[in-house]
Amino acid sequence: MVGRLALTAAMLTMLAGCQTSQQHAATPSITDWKSVTQRMKALQPSLQAEIERCREETKQSGMFALEQCMTDADFTANQTAGYPYMDLVDQYRIQVLQAAEKYDRGEIGDAKFKSKEAEASAAWNLSDQKRFDGEQATDPRDFFSWASDSGVSRRAAASPSSEWR
Repeated sequence: MVGRLALTAAMLTMLAGCQTSQQHAATPSITDWKSVTQRMKALQPSLQAEIERCREETKQSGMFALEQCMTDADFTANQTAGYPYMDLVDQYRIQVLQAAEKYDRGEIGDAKFKSKEAEASAAWNLSDQKRFDGEQATDPRDFFSWASDSGVSRRAAASPSSEWR
């Protein structure tokens, strides 16, 4: 199990590095958050179904298997929607999988696992917000009025799976 996590973490780190360098070259400095949010909202039913499938298929397999399945589904949904900060998705996934492995080994309990998961989510939210704020400083857009009118949280739309955990 330790080897599997190490291999997964190494692969994700490599992919994040590759993706980040490609992403910065291909992604304009300003993200069309309205489009990303709309695509993510359209993906929510299939993402929710995939998360339910993960729960069913991994019932006897442990927390690591469940979290790996769910974070993979979350990664795919974010990528499909055009979420620009995929390295943050990878960081979150690595942190959650490390905590899940500790949980499966009995090193941490439910409360500590949930705390680690919440810390990873908070780190993602903070980094996402800092980058978003940087984009806004470069080129203010009408996103804020659109988001407040629609009642949609930009970060929540980028990762709806957190609502179903």
